[in-house]
Amino acid sequence: MRLQGIIPALVTPISNDGTKLNKEALKNLTGYILENGADGVCVLGGTGEYCALSDEIKASAIETVVEKINGKIPVIAGIVEAGLGNTLAWVKQSKTLGADAAMVVTPFYGSASQRGMIDYYCRISDNVDIPLVLYNVPYRTGSNMTPKTVVEIATKANIAAVKECSPDMGQVQNLVKLAGDKISVLSGEDRSVVLQMTFGVKGGILASAVLLPSIWADIYKTVQSGDLKSAIEKHQKLLPFFNAVFAESNPGPLKAALNLKGFNVGPTLPPLTKIRDDNLQKLKEELNDLFCL
Repeated sequence: MRLQGIIPALVTPISNDGTKLNKEALKNLTGYILENGADGVCVLGGTGEYCALSDEIKASAIETVVEKINGKIPVIAGIVEAGLGNTLAWVKQSKTLGADAAMVVTPFYGSASQRGMIDYYCRISDNVDIPLVLYNVPYRTGSNMTPKTVVEIATKANIAAVKECSPDMGQVQNLVKLAGDKISVLSGEDRSVVLQMTFGVKGGILASAVLLPSIWADIYKTVQSGDLKSAIEKHQKLLPFFNAVFAESNPGPLKAALNLKGFNVGPTLPPLTKIRDDNLQKLKEELNDLFCL
């Protein structure tokens, strides 16, 4: 299975008291990205506030998205666990609930070596028959999975793609060079994905694409057509919006923006807090420019 294109990372709509999944809002949000050109969808993960959710909500979210997508595009379940036991359990659960792939973040807190990461992903792959998406996000986990490690994992395990969030552009280029013919290299960086696509990145699993699916779909098609100048110009117009929607920890401002657009996704969950008033005002201004709110 090869993943490519624009894959929105969904927020998890939640009740105001934070105890229940808002299934109707999640169905509406999933339908919105499906109707507006998404090439896949990622449920849970960091944007979905995985670590703040109960097991019941996580399972229900996967099930709800799978049902709404109904096989039209791939569904990726984002798993954010620190160790093998819980990760393996949730990858198995994701397969049972109908996900097409499981995105597994590199183990954190335990400071795994490169050999440890290889062993970790191979153990998961050996025990569950579902394609994996490797997820490297060093500024969140405190550890960096090198391109050589990605290649070795890809030769030994059932890997569909890697979501790369390294701020080192040279590392991303080297990753494409070494692994791009084996798996799909996807970006998780909304601000740099277009530049990365010019040298071989196949698309992105992007937080802002849940709010702007049609705009991102247009940018991706423009890149694919070979008109890189136009794609870059379209992307640059979004930079003020990115500054607003990532002014605080994701998905706080993103949830605020979706609520302003009427999607009723509810609050962010602890330890995240409500968006500050000054940042909310900037976000409103950018949304007005984009959508004439």
